[in-house]
Amino acid sequence: MAAGAVVGAWMLVLSLWGTVMGDQNITARIGKPLVLNCKGAPKKPPQQLEWKLNTGRTEAWKVLSPQGDPWDSVARVLPNGSLLLPAVGIQDEGTFRCRATSRSGKETKSNYRVRVYRCENLQSCGL
Repeated sequence: MAAGAVVGAWMLVLSLWGTVMGDQNITARIGKPLVLNCKGAPKKPPQQLEWKLNTGRTEAWKVLSPQGDPWDSVARVLPNGSLLLPAVGIQDEGTFRCRATSRSGKETKSNYRVRVYRCENLQSCGL
């Protein structure tokens, strides 16, 4: 197996377990937690950041911020600015975007496209 194929296979395996990856497509297992990093977010509050979600749970873009309340136990912004979905469901498929502004004023964006599916074991997922 070529080195690139091995790396690609490991990236897929890691994404199956809800591992955080930035600016790319994420494949998440149904019922598992998923954490999405907000690149450039200050590690400590107060933070200048917002998450925008467009998923099967939203009719339009939903905005979440560190100062806001958790969204119906579906998602919440963690103290480090990451977004936590405690138990991913099919309705969580969609687009997640974070915009963070550092203390020096530099703006950084993180974009994720999340796909969710049921996978009983690695063999049933084709791995």
